[in-house]
Amino acid sequence: MSSMGIIMVGAIFQLTEVILSNLKVISVGDNIYNIIYGPYNLSMNLLSFWVVFQIGFNYAQSLNLKPMTGAINAALCFLLVASSGYSLASMEALTTGNLGGTGLFIAILVGLVTQEFIIFV
Repeated sequence: MSSMGIIMVGAIFQLTEVILSNLKVISVGDNIYNIIYGPYNLSMNLLSFWVVFQIGFNYAQSLNLKPMTGAINAALCFLLVASSGYSLASMEALTTGNLGGTGLFIAILVGLVTQEFIIFV
């Protein structure tokens, strides 16, 4: 499992958006701009989530544990660690500020420590 495909999809949409913006075909805020920018935003702003899932899967597999269980445990632990919750008037949400590149170091640590904790328990 690799996150290279997800990164490449985001890069292609980002390049398309930049080229069309520089050629003045689209401008920031247009519907087409938002449609093209959506896949980039999704792929790059969830990069740490993809990475922690893959690290959990591969590390659990190398430790002869169930790989999918390790991946799901790592991903859920990362969501608990990286995203703090906040509440609006009638709904609750998770912040996504640390799910992109800013939370990558924490994602690596959580992916490794989660599997070691499973072995310990």
